[in-house]
Amino acid sequence: MEYRAVDSGGLQSQYLKIDLWIVCTISLVIKIILSFIFHLIAETLGIKGIGTHDFNVLETIIFICVIGPLIEAVIVQLLVFELFAYMLRNNSRKYVWSIFATSLLFSLTHYDSFLHVALTFLSGLIYSGCYVFGLLKTGRRSIAFLLVAIIHISYNLSEFLFYGDY
Repeated sequence: MEYRAVDSGGLQSQYLKIDLWIVCTISLVIKIILSFIFHLIAETLGIKGIGTHDFNVLETIIFICVIGPLIEAVIVQLLVFELFAYMLRNNSRKYVWSIFATSLLFSLTHYDSFLHVALTFLSGLIYSGCYVFGLLKTGRRSIAFLLVAIIHISYNLSEFLFYGDY
């Protein structure tokens, strides 16, 4: 499948990094705010165990904060998203449907509670939306993948540092 980078009047090379970093930063801030809200709801409702694992600190950082998001980005964005986009290649809304489908799949793989599924569905919308932005902006899957991986790794690390229960 071929993607075409958005023409920005010859200034793309100068502003590409700024645009991607702005999207990355805004996405991360939105995810952290959503997480805070969901943690408050979980605490209010007495829901325990969201994101709790039996790893020590080093294992958590390596597996949950780095390797996990990389594997999920490969599976969800590079494989599943691309498969949906390819199957819907003649549909004018292929990105919308692909974003929705991959977000749903992503959320169902994180089932600890309904609240966690809801949070990861919203996260999936953010990740897949950023993947599409990266694809359309640069025309390169590798850049789109890195954008999603950076956001996901940063989020998981911040979740671990703020709440210590990831």
